[in-house]
Amino acid sequence: MTAGSPTSPPPDGHPKDHDEIESYLAGLVGSELAAPVTAADPVNQPMIRHLVLALGDRNPVYTDVRAAADSVYGGIIAPPTALQTWTMPPPAGPAGEAPRTGRDELMLVLDAAGFTGIVVATMEQTYQRPLHLGDLLTSTLRLAAVSPLKQTALGEGYFLTEALDYVDQRGERMGEIRRTVLKYRPRTGARG
Repeated sequence: MTAGSPTSPPPDGHPKDHDEIESYLAGLVGSELAAPVTAADPVNQPMIRHLVLALGDRNPVYTDVRAAADSVYGGIIAPPTALQTWTMPPPAGPAGEAPRTGRDELMLVLDAAGFTGIVVATMEQTYQRPLHLGDLLTSTLRLAAVSPLKQTALGEGYFLTEALDYVDQRGERMGEIRRTVLKYRPRTGARG
């Protein structure tokens, strides 16, 4: 695993049985799954304009300087639901792959154990304060929780809860996105 991952897979790279997999997963809970990512650009009006067009959100506090100044925010803010977009990495281009993260390695280990399916089960977002022009965000990804092996309609698998924490340039907490994914073995689902 990468830095910040306290538990490494066995020497051949893959846990072999249920106990090894659960021990491996338990050892990762609370650890960072990737290096912190700082946005390439501060919160800015052109990006906000693109976001509101994509989201179809016409709230004037995002684009109308006068309306925003007269609001409780005192100025232009970014749509809260766009929190994640500021630190998202660009898609890997033809020149090469993005560097592998601890999350990538975790998924590869589970793939090798037969847990090749993945689906988002839940996503919750919490916002501490609005994003203002000039805010520069940094996000950190950590593994918040892992369920025991569960039998689901899709297949047996593990629910992995990941937390993306966001801070501004002063280290002030801006928000959190918690998503739970089911990493499962296809064709092992409960029959009804």
